[in-house]
Amino acid sequence: MKKSTWKIDLKSAVFLVIITTVCTLFLSGTNALYQGVIAERQKTLRMEILQDFGITFTEMDFSSSFDNNVDVIQDRKNTYFVFKGAPRQGAIDTTGQGLWGTIQLLIMINEESKQITKLKVLHHTETPGLGGRIEEDVFLNQFQGLNYSDSVKIVKEKKGEPGEVDAISGATVTSKSVETIINNAIQRYQAKTGR
Repeated sequence: MKKSTWKIDLKSAVFLVIITTVCTLFLSGTNALYQGVIAERQKTLRMEILQDFGITFTEMDFSSSFDNNVDVIQDRKNTYFVFKGAPRQGAIDTTGQGLWGTIQLLIMINEESKQITKLKVLHHTETPGLGGRIEEDVFLNQFQGLNYSDSVKIVKEKKGEPGEVDAISGATVTSKSVETIINNAIQRYQAKTGR
């Protein structure tokens, strides 16, 4: 009986080694493919930021143009892109909690005028037709030229105060989440850059 138990144990061990090897190879391959996707998304985002900073470049000189014109600072939640030229501008790739998951935003700012120049939703998992409307132009265009010096306020009914934006009807939690994400990101940008 001991001999057959030993054979069963050996078969089980070999089976586990084979399964572990196959899974490891599969995960390694998936990771390698995904890293390429991440790198391409990052390049596309950096190209957009460089264009929004008013820098012209070609595909060939993109990397050197980016390195010569933009400082990159990272922390746990955000990546800050600081334009080295004038006017003083910045971009923040930031994430925060929405109602159903994370919301990732790109916030472009003019530091001299204390205005948001562009807001773009990079990723979200909010409810289509409700919170998902944060990616619609009618919502995003409200932020263009918005003064952020006090803070951004997303409200149900505008009262004419600086920094106010109309909330999305039926998506109060998502609207407040976007407000919090923007305000926190700008505060951290100012603290990290000293500007």
